[in-house]
Amino acid sequence: MKKVLILVISILVIIAAGITAYITINHKGSNYVYQGNSIYNVDYQPQNQYACLKNDFIITTTTQTTAINNKGKVLWQIPTVCSKPKLQISGNYILVSDISGQNIYIIKNGNIVFEKTLDNPIFNAQINENGFLAVSTSADGFSSKVTVYNNLGTEIYSYSISDNVAIDCLVSPDNHNLAVSLYGTENSQVVSSIAFIDMSKQAIVEKPSYTNIVISNLFYNSDGHLFAVGDTAALYFDKNGKYLWTNKYNSQILIDYIFHKNNGFSLVFKNSTGTASTKTYNFNNKSKNNIDLSFSPKNISTNKTTAILAGDRTFAYIKINGKLSGNSSIKKDYAYIALSDNGKYLYGVSGDSIELINLK
Repeated sequence: MKKVLILVISILVIIAAGITAYITINHKGSNYVYQGNSIYNVDYQPQNQYACLKNDFIITTTTQTTAINNKGKVLWQIPTVCSKPKLQISGNYILVSDISGQNIYIIKNGNIVFEKTLDNPIFNAQINENGFLAVSTSADGFSSKVTVYNNLGTEIYSYSISDNVAIDCLVSPDNHNLAVSLYGTENSQVVSSIAFIDMSKQAIVEKPSYTNIVISNLFYNSDGHLFAVGDTAALYFDKNGKYLWTNKYNSQILIDYIFHKNNGFSLVFKNSTGTASTKTYNFNNKSKNNIDLSFSPKNISTNKTTAILAGDRTFAYIKINGKLSGNSSIKKDYAYIALSDNGKYLYGVSGDSIELINLK
């Protein structure tokens, strides 16, 4: 069982130097040349995690989490000790969790709201926009356990699982329900299920099960409906856990996805040529747009209206309606590119340098 757990967590986790970059972007039919300038230096490590919080940039290393603004000014810096950090931004909350370790940190407005060293190694953790935290861990005498904490750091619910591994978990937007993605095997087949739990009643209200799919990521949209991403299909449920629809990938290889809680989602598939394509849908599973990209994206960053898909020396803008609004060629490689909430600039990570690219 331990080997299975290590394999599952490894699957879940798998999700160049220089100072100045020149970027040519075809934006709304016109060509612009943008210059990226170094604004901050960081000790680069493969484990580093990055994200935008509104218009600031968050950097998590194995020892600390730092926030900088678009001038490179350090806004705050907090020790967060994690050998394999996972960084999540949800509303005004920042969650730093040590995958396979035991440390959890929640930060808001530059201050620690809650930090804890758990009793068992962490499989996964998610925080909702209200600061309610769900953590999946190993557990003595069980395959796994999910513990829920409120926004004050008080434990309010726990769910022990005897025969499956909880690979993702998330508290609903109204803080009443818990969704848990479970992984197991039966008759040599992979079996995934989703436990929909009413925490006030401490009861599982729905638990649909599916074969030959690993459901690795859970998201609630603004209506409280649950969107579940698997390796062979995406599924959708209402706020009570009632099944609504399945989007099957039909042998296409999913390499990433985009989720907009108010508008829908895009699935990014690998093409046989080594490039990628995106397919965008609304929450009724109705197709909105398809795009063939000229590259395969390495990372995706989103704000409320746009997604940036970044590849090797190139990236593309995709609007929430799935339409391509621009693409670019870049004269250097960035390990990571993040889009600010206001859409006015990008943060790029290149070696030890954090660079800012101002957009028109």
